[in-house]
Amino acid sequence: MPALLKCFYLYNQRINAGVQQRGNKTCVTFDSLNSLTLEIGMTQCVDFRVIQPDGILSASVAKLMLQEFEQYYQQHIKVILIDLQNVAMIDSFGLGIIVSMHNKLKLAGGKLYICGLQKQARFLFDISALDRLFDILPDQDAFHQALRENSLV
Repeated sequence: MPALLKCFYLYNQRINAGVQQRGNKTCVTFDSLNSLTLEIGMTQCVDFRVIQPDGILSASVAKLMLQEFEQYYQQHIKVILIDLQNVAMIDSFGLGIIVSMHNKLKLAGGKLYICGLQKQARFLFDISALDRLFDILPDQDAFHQALRENSLV
């Protein structure tokens, strides 16, 4: 089996390495160093998508958002973030679509996250107790940070 070129970061230093599987062992060659046999622990990589509607999340916008969700769902994406930072208002239809997407993804073993809630949307989530159903983050940066720290999923 041919060696694969991988890039590792060790103490923020980029290290190129050739990785080759030999039976149940992984042989790693770092740049011009001798070959070493290492047991390599893998960090879980999360494939996610972001849906970012704009304006008022009413029937027409919610239907477009649902189409985008269905596309990701068919691709077996298990983590979806809905960024509502550009949404000034959500009506009951839009809220129902978000709950529907959450339920469908949860049944498939996935998770739907929400970020960027504006005042009206935050109020709506609070009074409907949906703030207890969803993991709500302040913004996409907080979502990415939580992914890096493996505190999501």
